[in-house]
Amino acid sequence: MARAAAGWRLVQARATGIYQVRFTHAGRRRSFSTGKRDSGGAAQVAARIYADVVCGRWSPGKTVSETAGHPFDEIAALWLADIEPTVDPQIFTLYQDTYVATHFAPFFKSIDR
Repeated sequence: MARAAAGWRLVQARATGIYQVRFTHAGRRRSFSTGKRDSGGAAQVAARIYADVVCGRWSPGKTVSETAGHPFDEIAALWLADIEPTVDPQIFTLYQDTYVATHFAPFFKSIDR
């Protein structure tokens, strides 16, 4: 049985502090990163994402914002927030603590440098 449609809600990721918008559409639970750490900005992005998905304007792989020049740790936090619901908690911890914090963040100033 498919899930009943419901409006969106914001959920803040514990590890990154970035809000995700979660809702059910077409019988599937959806979760997208808003890329925001403040609830006001996240609510605006969440409403736009929800409207795009419901109206059919959202395409797979669509990004919320441009990333060139942004600090690496912010982009890594966005990535971690996106994958958190889809991976095992142990794998998530491996990505967060080993790959991002230990191997990449100390060596990259921004995503493009």
